[in-house]
Amino acid sequence: MSEIYYALNPWWEGKDFPVGISRPRYIDELSPKMKRRQIEVLTGSRRAGKTTILKQLIKQALKDVRIPANSATRSGHSGHPGAERRKTTSFNHMVADLAPVFA
Repeated sequence: MSEIYYALNPWWEGKDFPVGISRPRYIDELSPKMKRRQIEVLTGSRRAGKTTILKQLIKQALKDVRIPANSATRSGHSGHPGAERRKTTSFNHMVADLAPVFA
């Protein structure tokens, strides 16, 4: 399971990652909210750009704010072929697999 989460979070290993079409309007609006240290939820239609915006926010945070790479985590069950076969109930296994990453 950890290989899936490393694939979804290439910045953990210092790898570059694509961020799609630039969405400065959304990034400018969301960036200040990220400093509030609370959960923000992006909702929208399928294929509307939620993951693209999330990747752009992560890339900006890693570059401008200089946060540690392992403090930005993308999870979910889309975007990786292996994740499609996993059930949400495997969350406990994911936490156990990733525990050394955050130690």
